[in-house]
Amino acid sequence: MIDSNSYSNLQEVEQLCQAAAENGIKEKDTLGQILKQAQPRDLQEWDSQVRSTWEIGLEEIFSGLNLCRPVSAEDGRLLKAMLDLGFDGHVCRDAYLALAKSTFGAVYQHSVKLSEAMGFRDPNVDLQTLRRRWEMMSLLQIGTWIYDAAQGVGKIAAVDKLTGELTVEFARNRYMHLSHYLDKTMAVRQGTKLHVMLNQHELPQYDDKQSFLADMRASVLTLDGDLPVEDTVKRMLVPAVMTEEAFGQFSSGGQVVQSHEVAKKEVPVDDSRRWDNSRSIDELVSRLKGLKEIKVDNVNSENVTNILSMAAGREQQCELFAQAIAYIWHEPAYKDIMREFFKASAAKACIWKESDLFLTITDKLPGKLVAPWFEATKEAMGNEYLVDETVKLPFRLWSNVEKLLPKDAEGENLLSKRVYQGLENGKVNAEMLFWLWYPVYKEIHSNKNLKKKEVVAQDDEVKQVDDAKKKFVAEMMKNEKRLKYLSDAYLLFKTLRADVKGSYLKSQRELHRMLVDEDVVQDLLMRDGDKAAVQALVHCVKHQPLLDAGERQSLLVKIVRLHPEFIDMVAEKTATTSRQFRVKLTSNRSYRRCQLELKHLIEVEIPENVAAIEYARSLGDLRENSEFKFAKEQQRLLSKRRGDLETMLDDTRPTDFRNVKVEDVAIPGCAVNITFEDGRVEEYFLLGRFDTIPERNMISYETPLGQKLSGTKVGSTLEMPSGENATLTAVKPLSEEMLNWLGATEIPEDEAK
Repeated sequence: MIDSNSYSNLQEVEQLCQAAAENGIKEKDTLGQILKQAQPRDLQEWDSQVRSTWEIGLEEIFSGLNLCRPVSAEDGRLLKAMLDLGFDGHVCRDAYLALAKSTFGAVYQHSVKLSEAMGFRDPNVDLQTLRRRWEMMSLLQIGTWIYDAAQGVGKIAAVDKLTGELTVEFARNRYMHLSHYLDKTMAVRQGTKLHVMLNQHELPQYDDKQSFLADMRASVLTLDGDLPVEDTVKRMLVPAVMTEEAFGQFSSGGQVVQSHEVAKKEVPVDDSRRWDNSRSIDELVSRLKGLKEIKVDNVNSENVTNILSMAAGREQQCELFAQAIAYIWHEPAYKDIMREFFKASAAKACIWKESDLFLTITDKLPGKLVAPWFEATKEAMGNEYLVDETVKLPFRLWSNVEKLLPKDAEGENLLSKRVYQGLENGKVNAEMLFWLWYPVYKEIHSNKNLKKKEVVAQDDEVKQVDDAKKKFVAEMMKNEKRLKYLSDAYLLFKTLRADVKGSYLKSQRELHRMLVDEDVVQDLLMRDGDKAAVQALVHCVKHQPLLDAGERQSLLVKIVRLHPEFIDMVAEKTATTSRQFRVKLTSNRSYRRCQLELKHLIEVEIPENVAAIEYARSLGDLRENSEFKFAKEQQRLLSKRRGDLETMLDDTRPTDFRNVKVEDVAIPGCAVNITFEDGRVEEYFLLGRFDTIPERNMISYETPLGQKLSGTKVGSTLEMPSGENATLTAVKPLSEEMLNWLGATEIPEDEAK
């Protein structure tokens, strides 16, 4: 039977400590219960021999404690009882620190900063301070009310587990370091009557002042245990819940419920709910979204620009930053404020420094914010920047930018010049090409005569349709600069084969549809019957890996219908590219190599990594464990590689390239000769997805050079990745030796790794 004197039974204590040191769970729990019942509670009042026996026994128990591993439940209960009584010493403090990591790790994960803030290893920090800090840590959670002498009463809104920073809602959001929270604030215990009052801004009725003060004192963990209770309560309640006058009436003997009524009458209603008085970028955007009119009297421009400045440099807040900028710029009254902000902060804004961020976030913006966002970007970064980024965006957004750009004497703006520059340099995407075709697209959808695709019954209607189409084609052909690229079938087919995703698919799909369905588009591609242009289109239709069999046949029929004089060219039985090139392909050898790599990954590397993680985990203290971090990083890389390989193998078909028929256009499964301007001739092998071996001049059709070569005719000039200009001078079948090598499925083991 444990009682208040059990702690002084030295024989029993020694036996229990000895058993506990050998990891006796039951004995540790018994020791903890004895310490909880012990009287007196001040360790210094214990008999010196009793105290010494306990100190030696407890040190023996915890001297071998692994500080990097979680503390067990029975160890934790015993250590907490020791801390409450005041056992001190090097071993005790190390054990307390280990317990703190286990107890508070879910809320605060940075063990080094936790140790520094708590001060377990600081000899100048006494146990009384440690105990108070411990209790403050136990109250550290979102929703806890605190009192700070400089800021007043506030509520914890967020806890950064790694940096040691708290976000506290005072009149405005403030950041607070953990050490300041532990030593410079008073905290309200959650669930207590004071906590309820602060949440509800209401006071229950108390007839007895002393019972009220007792409840309030039990609610607060103060800075100083000797601080008068009434003074503590006043700091927490005035002015958060009641006015100072009301509290004075209460202190003189009035009822607390009356003070609440006074507070209601005398506390003025502020304008803290206005958007310009927001406390964070999240709150700012949330408030702006709900407003039809954002113009206010005496706008708090300093607060707004401060919020925007803090968000500008934070990548995770870029989307909110863009939305806030667009909302505010939309109001003409605040353009001057924003211009001053741009001068000071535009250069540090992540969204304008990182192109990928700008493109991703701009593409996701709500429609009503796009125009003001582009206007603000133009103001902040200039026309050149805006155009450079716009040509990488989906075409649906381009019209917003074109409206902002001035035109020159020839009616061109900077955007159109940039598109033509890209076309001339061979750096073109589907969005740029759709811009080129957009007048055709627009005319097809606006001119009712051009919309008619089926032959109508009446001859006069047939003539009307034909005349409208011929007139439009003739008009488009007057613009030789545009026609140069409109009639480039190789450019169109190459662009339509590019791999794009998301909102970038729309332009590519629309171009594909126009190519197959619209005879106006087909006629422009053939320059209204130019032999070389017709030949190029026929060649692309027959040989390029873009169209399915139905589309290919349909398009060839339409070419003959538009220009029957070329029926022999269309009907000519030329060797065609193997059907398999319409899907992603690679050589048998490379496909087998990827299969073996995936097998080795699953059966060898991933199990080895799992074992490495378990070993590193056993070393403890994962936040400071370099082996664990390295093993986890390897796990991420291995998982990614496994996913990539599985996707690649699912999407790809193996081939031996023996069915590829080679003419005068470079296609996967051929050898090419490239002649440089200095006379050098290089032979390259244009192959499948996984077949790149640079030292052997073997390149995949997905590489930059492979993309340039695919669909290129003999005699064409192309820009090499090195920047040199060269000419495609020959396209040849692969040698028998090369075909045998590519077709092999039995490969050396070391090649698979």
